Amino acid sequence: VLFVGDDLRDIESGRAAGSRTAAVRYGYIHPDDNPDTWGADVVVNHPLELRRFLGSPRLD
Repeated sequence: VLFVGDDLRDIESGRAAGSRTAAVRYGYIHPDDNPDTWGADVVVNHPLELRRFLGSPRLD
């Protein structure tokens, strides 16, 4: 499972559920937010970047 979110609370929820997490720099993200500081496993700029993580056992 890959939990994808555009807010810190999304990443916190995914981590609490034991999921891998991906923070995105698009969507309803506030201009002052910095996804790099949310503790997600990966941060992506575009939805197509998520394809490389779907179905993979690790986010590296």
